Amino acid sequence: MRLKYVIRLVIVCGIVLLICGSLAQEATPEATTASDPEPFVVRARFAHFAFDAPAIRLLLNGQTLVELLNPTFEQELVPLSFGLVSEYSELVVSGETYTVNLGFIEDGTEPDEPLAELREFTALAGHTYTIALVGSYEAGTLDILTIDETEIAAQFDLSNKGLYILINTLTGVESLDLTSQAAILVNNVAYGGYGYGTASTAPGTLRVSTGRGTGSIAEPVQDLLEIPSMGVAPGVLSIYAIAGSFPGEAFIDYGSVEVRTFVLSPTVSEGGTIALEEDARGSLESGQRIRYTLTLEATTIVTIELRGVDTPPLPLDAYLRLYDSQGDVIAANDEISFTDTTTDARLRRLMLEPGTYIIEVASWNDAYPGEYRLIVEQDEG
Repeated sequence: MRLKYVIRLVIVCGIVLLICGSLAQEATPEATTASDPEPFVVRARFAHFAFDAPAIRLLLNGQTLVELLNPTFEQELVPLSFGLVSEYSELVVSGETYTVNLGFIEDGTEPDEPLAELREFTALAGHTYTIALVGSYEAGTLDILTIDETEIAAQFDLSNKGLYILINTLTGVESLDLTSQAAILVNNVAYGGYGYGTASTAPGTLRVSTGRGTGSIAEPVQDLLEIPSMGVAPGVLSIYAIAGSFPGEAFIDYGSVEVRTFVLSPTVSEGGTIALEEDARGSLESGQRIRYTLTLEATTIVTIELRGVDTPPLPLDAYLRLYDSQGDVIAANDEISFTDTTTDARLRRLMLEPGTYIIEVASWNDAYPGEYRLIVEQDEG
């Protein structure tokens, strides 16, 4: 199951504010001036890719600032456990760069007991990052890996190909390759690091193997994992983290985590009108969103559900947004339940006033294509 959370951080005039809480902490500016108050946006998400490490929380400048919470649900704040990745957080900064001390702690421990050595992290305005805990708790090799997705993507024309990033956090293996049936996608990724490459691949099976160095696809290697893949379409960034301990048994002692993101601007299509007690069916491509218009004549309690049709290799990972007539998001959801493997989305018992609303059908990070069914129901008061 891919578990996602939503948070938003703001850094203004050297202060980091957690919008969903009340904590604040100074950040150290590298390049700001009093005459340049224009805000910049940095996007970052946080990941737990250390197979044997406990659940974690993020540290910024010694404070546990990021309490990962999906505000759509009335549930307790939860930490990240292995294999979980947060949604992107928006950090609004008043200068082009900001530097903070970054770290992770075990859930329930004090901020002065970081799991890995703290890292000085400089965020660049307009850039998007993945920040992950990698390595092994038992082996004492836990570390923080920061990936500047913007810098990597800028090296390629992704209008006709996708981007792969392979993270090697598999103890006991010096280097890893990621291959399709016909080509090496990413090769020779050293332990604790990452590598990347571009391709446009159809749905099928990817293989993770010991590294070939500079060898060809025909060179004998030891295959470690076979991963079902929905393929990578143009504009899609797919991160594969290979974690655990080798030698061992695949998917018990080691395994993989995949995270997909559409890095170009999504396209928006019109799906037409939809009424109470109606449903609509269709298909989403990577990078596509489809909008339906709902008009209400009276105040109504409404439940809207977006279901992914079970089509191979994976069902649609649904993301549902509701806009008012001004184009503002008034509700969003990408997971009905965090306790099972569902990837459907639901907006439950919304009290909506008379007017026109836009229901937007999408997928998580706009990167999980598939067929869908949209259902709009009127609930009892």
